[in-house]
Parts: sequence; structure tokens; C-alpha cells
Amino acid sequence: LTNFKKCPYFYLFRDELKFPASISTQLGFGESLKHIIYKYAQTINNTIEQTSIEEMTQQTFHLPFSPPDESEQLREKAINTIKHFIDYPESKLDSIVEIEKEYELTISHETSAYVIKVKPDLVVMNTGNTYEIRDLRVSQEMFPPELAAFQLNASALALTQNSKSIEFTSIFYLAENYPKYHYKYKTREDVLKKTEEEIKSIIKQIKNKDYKPNPSSNKCRNCDYRKLCPSNIWEVANSSTIL
Repeated sequence: LTNFKKCPYFYLFRDELKFPASISTQLGFGESLKHIIYKYAQTINNTIEQTSIEEMTQQTFHLPFSPPDESEQLREKAINTIKHFIDYPESKLDSIVEIEKEYELTISHETSAYVIKVKPDLVVMNTGNTYEIRDLRVSQEMFPPELAAFQLNASALALTQNSKSIEFTSIFYLAENYPKYHYKYKTREDVLKKTEEEIKSIIKQIKNKDYKPNPSSNKCRNCDYRKLCPSNIWEVANSSTIL
């Protein structure tokens, strides 16, 4: 759903036609960061043996396409980034109750019911038996807040259907400075309803094979399929030396 919201044409290539993404030397950086944070959270909650951030990073940090010198620099960056996140008071790693647990969201549209699988990065327990859903991202350029908020609201709908009371949703951009790039939202019924209607609209467009491009210079700058796109934003951006 988030790929379609980002751009229907991007969704067509990535999810329907299964075109591979381009390979970057930093491929795996974000997933490695999250995996180490998850492991550290488990040590706090005594579910695995305690070890240091440096040891965890040495054991699990892996960038398959990065040359040794760059990989070592990124490893040091990862250690500093993770420590910064852990030291931030709002990280609340000791309150994490679920890590990448999959839920199903059922959406009734017209005469059919559609099941959408969601997997929030983290679910945190608040006071009063309410929860906060968290999304961990590396940078806003690759996954802007409005796209992350849509994904979080879809997760909130799914968890609500599974009898969990979601009080907040939040986004942490791990490679950026806190708290400026920590977004926290109070869950609102009208926003969730709007998200549900947006999901129904996306379902309808996918059924109708409506993959009209949704170009912008920011999105197209990093798109793996920009040279295949019928939109002229690539030529415009390229002629303006944006890319």
C-alpha cells in the first residue's frame, strides 16, 4: 500500500512486475540498525543475554555490497547512531512489547473483503493498557513523514481490529537529529477513518489497473524506475541538474 501511495507506477514495477531495486553500497544499513536496536531491547527486557552495542554491531552489522573501508566507516556510524537513539528519553526500549509482529487488517469494499498484512517495527506499552506503534527509518528523503504516517495508521487500524487500544503512533529517523526528527501523533478516529477510505481507494485503483505516475522531483530523484517512467519529470529534473 505504501508503495502505491508513493507512486502507482512505482508500485507497478516493484510489486506487480517484480522489477529489482538498484543496488547501493549502503544496502542493508537501515535493516542492520533496526536489527541491532531490536537485539538491544531484548537484552534490556532479559529475553537474551546482555552484550554491548559494539559487540552486537560486530556480530550482526552486514553490508553485502559495501567495500571494506566504507563498511567500517558505516559500522562506526551505526554504533554512534544506535547509542544516540538509546540515550534519547523517548526511545523507551524497556517498554517494548512486540517487535515486527505481523497483523491482518480486514477491509470491506463493495462486495468483497480484503486482508492486508502489516508488520509494525515496534509496539510500546503505555500506561493504562494503551499502546504506541513505532516506525524506525533512516532518513526522511527515502521515506517521508507523510508516507510513514499512512503506514502507521494502517497498522493502527489492524491492531485496533485485534482489540488493542492504540493511543499514539510515532516515527524515528535514526540518522537524523532528535527530537527534531521524531514525529509523534495522537491517534484520532477521524484520521483512521480517512486512512481506511484511502486504502479502499487504493484497492479500487489496483483492481482497475490504474497505475498513473505521481511524479515529483523529490520522489523521482531516488526512484529505481525513473528512466522507464512515461512522466517527463525525469527529463525536467535532469535538465535542472537536480539528479
